[in-house]
Amino acid sequence: MLTTFRKAYKELENDYIAAFPGIPEVLEKLLQQGKQIFVVSSKKSDVLLRNLKTLQIDEMFQDVIGADKVSHYKPHPEGILQLQERYSFQSEETVMIGDTIFDVQMAKAAGVYSCGVTWGSHEKEILIKENPTFLVEETRQLAVLESLGMKNKI
Repeated sequence: MLTTFRKAYKELENDYIAAFPGIPEVLEKLLQQGKQIFVVSSKKSDVLLRNLKTLQIDEMFQDVIGADKVSHYKPHPEGILQLQERYSFQSEETVMIGDTIFDVQMAKAAGVYSCGVTWGSHEKEILIKENPTFLVEETRQLAVLESLGMKNKI
């Protein structure tokens, strides 16, 4: 079943994949502010990189960690900890932005700030139960995290 899913996904992904409105602009603004931007994903690295390239945002990320690059999947903090070690960034200057409870749980386990976004996989009410550090409902709000001293975005 997994093989069939992966084959179908690869055939159809370009027809259905799209960035959420405003995301490319927010990423560009964060880069202009000198932020380091990373991705930790449950997707395999090759699929993740292919998706980012299709969306024309692949070069905005300093590094990506796919599920095939960790021994423990989300919500385990391994992906964040790998990036933290590799790039020597401080937990108190880092926020994990995600659309699932697993992203919020991973951030907490890694000792970094968490930011739930309400336009993705999990609904606002579910994210609230995880008590993220921040909860945003519009993409433009992500750039506001800069004023809070966050230097790294994952």
